[in-house]
Amino acid sequence: MALDYKTSTDVDHRGQGITTPKRASRPGAGGYILYPPAASAPAAAAAGRKIYIQQLKASVSSSSSSNSTISWECGEGYKPLSSPLHTTQKREKKKKKKNAMPQMHYYPRAQSEFKPKLLAGDNVFLQDIYSSDKIDPEKPISAGFYRLEKGEKLVYTYAYHEMKIILEGEYQISDESGQSVTAKPGDVFYFEKGATITFTTPEYGLAFYTGQRPMGGA
Repeated sequence: MALDYKTSTDVDHRGQGITTPKRASRPGAGGYILYPPAASAPAAAAAGRKIYIQQLKASVSSSSSSNSTISWECGEGYKPLSSPLHTTQKREKKKKKKNAMPQMHYYPRAQSEFKPKLLAGDNVFLQDIYSSDKIDPEKPISAGFYRLEKGEKLVYTYAYHEMKIILEGEYQISDESGQSVTAKPGDVFYFEKGATITFTTPEYGLAFYTGQRPMGGA
């Protein structure tokens, strides 16, 4: 014997697991599940919540309503009205977001507070601050600060490509072709792999660079 039931509460996120079914107003016409309940549907829609309907069928093991065992199954041809994410999917999404590794790395006031280590002589300071070598070891890039103080010149042959922007002070920069430039804050340079560059300064200079190499490879 087949009966149809309707519920206004106690429905899980898929329209299953009904705990307090009520007999449909029109037995034999097919039961429907509305989630959220019909009374709160307008408010739920206004709040942007998901609303969907599924058709259910109920069957009983006997004609006695007092001892009936009710089983439910979704009818065919009914789909969610707004394709809501299941609760489990939402939970997994939140979990992934919570456990996700940072994709942005931030060093506040690095220009004024980061002090690069001594690289050569007593006036050449250089140190990487970030590198992608752990994430992308095949094509790493590293960035950091280069400070040169008055004293011995630095002659450096690049084994990698590098970009540099002057932040403070002044540099005199030249290459083997005889090209020479007085570099000041805001100037940008590209040093090709294999280039031999000479750096000097009348007082001091501070620059930020990004090189196509792993960390510590200068």
